[in-house]
Amino acid sequence: MGQPKHYVFHASACAAAARIRRPKPMTMPAHGAAALPITGGESRADHPTCKWPEQPEAGAAHYLTFDSVLSHVNGDFEDAAQATAMTRGEVPVESLAALTGVTSEVRNVSVMGRVTAARVVMKLQARSVTWEPSIRCEGSVLEGVAVDGHPVSITLATDFFSQHDTLAKLGDACGTPTHRHCFFDGGEGARHGFVHRNGTGKATLVKEITWAGPAHPNATIDGHCITIPDFGKVYFGELFVTAASRRLTMMRFQLGSPVGGEICLASGDTNGSQWPPTGP
Repeated sequence: MGQPKHYVFHASACAAAARIRRPKPMTMPAHGAAALPITGGESRADHPTCKWPEQPEAGAAHYLTFDSVLSHVNGDFEDAAQATAMTRGEVPVESLAALTGVTSEVRNVSVMGRVTAARVVMKLQARSVTWEPSIRCEGSVLEGVAVDGHPVSITLATDFFSQHDTLAKLGDACGTPTHRHCFFDGGEGARHGFVHRNGTGKATLVKEITWAGPAHPNATIDGHCITIPDFGKVYFGELFVTAASRRLTMMRFQLGSPVGGEICLASGDTNGSQWPPTGP
């Protein structure tokens, strides 16, 4: 049987999720989770005020609270008239540009009452014509972040990652002195996290993190991470890159003593493509 050509839409978003492993294992199901069907269209999910768990252990704080979350994904062909002509067999599907958008937002969030943020937004925009699509991250923000009441200023390199919107462009730019710190070494044989054209690279949207006022007396900043004693680590703006996809998480918590577990906020991905594949 032949394989008729068609476009495979893909996009997903999750606003908040948590898994605590100690002292008592528990999982908070994903809140504000949306996914795009293979045919494109739209998906939306929101959730009002949340305090999790609803009844914490005596003397313990809620692991996660927020005022609201919202995720939205959408996908369609750029030219509606051409898409209609495709249904009549007048235009080949591989000639159409596909657009995909991903948004996830969390407002007034607090993790164990120690790390807070007024607004956390993840955004990705993809335009696919060839095997290697253009994927941008315009509109991603981290606002009002604080650690134990100490405000944090986070500058994001969204302009850089939007201008360098393909893996090929990022591969050329990752060694430049101005943005070398945005990329991670992928191990032996890797150059700034990019192993080869079909590999996966890791980067961060974070350009700089500083204390916006008096520095926290014990917490330390290292690149895109803040380490907090008796709490754990918070990672900001983590981006996984392949030639055909991006996966972006705006805040990821690796909780340490006395509580162990993981929490992620405002995460999403996109990587629609043609079928059968037209590239390497």
